Amino acid sequence: MFNYILEWSNNNSGFLSLIGIGATFFATILAFYLGIMSARKLDKDSKKANIKELKELLLFELFVNLDHLSHIYEVYERNSEDRKNLRIPIKAPRVEIISKFMSPDMISSLSKKEKLGIINIYSQLELFNKEYYIWRELLQKNPAIASHELFYLTYSKPMVNHFDHLVVNIIQEWVNIVKDLGSGSDIEVIKQISNDINNLIKSGKWIKPYYKSSEFKTESNEMMNRIDIVLCWKHDDLEIDKKVIEIKSYIPKNGL
Repeated sequence: MFNYILEWSNNNSGFLSLIGIGATFFATILAFYLGIMSARKLDKDSKKANIKELKELLLFELFVNLDHLSHIYEVYERNSEDRKNLRIPIKAPRVEIISKFMSPDMISSLSKKEKLGIINIYSQLELFNKEYYIWRELLQKNPAIASHELFYLTYSKPMVNHFDHLVVNIIQEWVNIVKDLGSGSDIEVIKQISNDINNLIKSGKWIKPYYKSSEFKTESNEMMNRIDIVLCWKHDDLEIDKKVIEIKSYIPKNGL
């Protein structure tokens, strides 16, 4: 039997070689295909990681801008309350950094809703930034303006008019990205507030952003009844009968 198999193999060596070549070719094609699939998976995983990192940076940058904008507004308010001691803000909007997210490579990683949100914020931030530097330079050159209520309010109005919409839009965009990204951030401050917000969203709570919690009381009764959570930068009204999340309270004492 063995001799028969050996004789058949010798007589059909060409056919067996052809089978061997075919098997080798198939194995090569399979290995090549698996290699491509593996590379695609790695590329896909890499893109996911890059998008996550990009959104974390954007969340942090929006957070920092909220901190800086709040500082400017608080200085404005203190000057209004105490006209004898002029204060000049030491922080400014970080327009240059936000502008980096407007590049095609970066903004293409965001969803359509996120793109529209960040474009809107960037344009508003530029307008505020322009008026802010005019206002600050005016105070530095003419500090006596602060001592006259009418003059001070008049010269501050172009800047202040942009403030409320800008801050609320930043908070809203921040919440939108938090919902998409989840609470898996590597930045501790972002992670803490993301956990709190996402847990409320999962439980079906409706969150409405404000700069100050007291602004909630300007809503109609119907809207007040619909809102479950007041998300604000500054909690200035302890009599609100809603759960309030104050973003500012998450900032460490040593700063961001």
